[in-house]
Amino acid sequence: ASSGNITSIIIAVEQVPETYDKSGEYSNPGGSATSNVPTLEGLDSEDGNMGSGESFKIVTLPSNGSMYYNGSLISAGYTISSYDPSLLKIDPSFSGYGICTFTVASIDEATKQDPSPATVTITFSAIYVSGIIYQDGDGLTDNQVDGTPIQTIEGNQLYAYLINGSNVVYEK
Repeated sequence: ASSGNITSIIIAVEQVPETYDKSGEYSNPGGSATSNVPTLEGLDSEDGNMGSGESFKIVTLPSNGSMYYNGSLISAGYTISSYDPSLLKIDPSFSGYGICTFTVASIDEATKQDPSPATVTITFSAIYVSGIIYQDGDGLTDNQVDGTPIQTIEGNQLYAYLINGSNVVYEK
């Protein structure tokens, strides 16, 4: 033990990070297709804003959907290190309109986890296609939709493909 005055003591207090509630609205992709998830964010008072590249723990999963990170199914308690927002996806287990929620907690560089997880709420809407169906025998080779309007498809399955460029965006 030494005696005397101590003049230069630095005392640091570790503060846990805060995770932000998030919400988003997306079209329901249908089937087993996945959808984006709102970008996870938080704040660590020592290290600043938290988002891409940080760590997040998926505390609870939605009761009506499956979640994936980098193409792999994840379970409750899964920790994402070096988070990439484009890799977190959800597959709602319903068609059309519905809401999925899950909770997430940010984890700071000192490995401290937010004790009050945030809620992520995702509202899904249905995609509806309306219009007139034509029996167009020349298949647009004349650059015109000029066939006979169909009043009924006579019990046959109808497939509509909505495309963006050369990629199929939605199939129903």
